[in-house]
Parts: sequence; structure tokens; C-alpha cells
Amino acid sequence: VLCIVGPGGSGKSTLLRILERLVAGVDTTTATSDIQLWWQGQVDVTIRECARLRQHGNFSRELVDELLAGAGLDLSWLPTDEAREQLQALGGQPLAEVPDPLRRALSFALVACSSAPLLLFDEPLFALPEPWSTLIRGWLGALAEQGRTAVIVTHHLPLARAVADRVALLADGQLIECGPTEDFFCRSEHPRTRRYLQWGG
Repeated sequence: VLCIVGPGGSGKSTLLRILERLVAGVDTTTATSDIQLWWQGQVDVTIRECARLRQHGNFSRELVDELLAGAGLDLSWLPTDEAREQLQALGGQPLAEVPDPLRRALSFALVACSSAPLLLFDEPLFALPEPWSTLIRGWLGALAEQGRTAVIVTHHLPLARAVADRVALLADGQLIECGPTEDFFCRSEHPRTRRYLQWGG
């Protein structure tokens, strides 16, 4: 598990999108709609499938019941009876119409249950209230313990420290430092890393 941290606008989410396209074998230097993704460097990609959680969740028009059935999910993973009842009532609705934070939690669950060899999570805890954030932190920890391969973009340093094998700092589109989790947090070498860990920006 690699956690990518860094200030807003440093290129973390863009890096995930590039990685997703590289895995899919898509040219990252080709503009798609009004967005052009590019990277400079060498990447040896041997994985050919990944599942990605976008920062604000999935806005699929597929029906909730169909998505749950396809992923082999029942309702037992939800943190409260109220959430289970709500999702059961919304089963015939498109995922895009499920209200937050239930939609984002369901989006996360669908990625976490994927059989893809690489999981990409973009800010999985972003603005999530309790008990959803605790649920997802626990699930990420379980994925790490299972040995799943994942890249997690997060501003949440306690999450990175708890679940990551390695942590990387991105700032201004540059890789500042990357190393084992304890080295990153306790023995970081770059002044920019130490400043980020102290001040968070």
C-alpha cells in the first residue's frame, strides 16, 4: 500500500488518473475532452487492470441493486441499521441519485470488493462524517492486512501512517520524498517533507 500525500493542487489526483490510463494501455499524452494528462519519466506497467475510487465517489447510472449483486455485496457491511434501511429503500435507484455519504461509501465498497490487482483510492475519507469515516478506515486497514495492492491519495496523515507500507510526498507536481512509512514520518530527509509534516502544507 502506497499513500500519496501533499498540499492541495500538487498533482496527487492527476497522478492517479495517469496511472489508471497507463494500466489501461491508454496514451497519457492524448487530450481527452478538455483535459490533457501527461507525465515525464519511466513507468514499467505490468498490471493491466485496476479499480479506482474518484474523490467524490461514483456517479454511475447503474442501479444500486445491480451493482451490489455484481460485487457480491449484501448490506451487512453498512455501519448502522438506518444506513441498511436507507440503501435497501434506494436499491432500484441509480447510484448517482443516492445521497451522500451513502453513495460515496457504496462507491468505496465497490472498489474495495473488486478483484482488480490494483486499487486506486482518491481521498477516501474526504468530508466523510462518522460512522462512515471509521468504517472506511477499518476497511482500508483490512485491505492492507490482506496484502492487496493499493495507491491511496489522502490528506489524512493518521490514515497514511496506519495503513501504508510506503508514503510519498508530492508538491508542485514533483516527487519530494518516498520511503517506508516509519522512515517517512520519523526520519524524513527532505526539509520540505519535514515542513509538510509539521504544518500540513
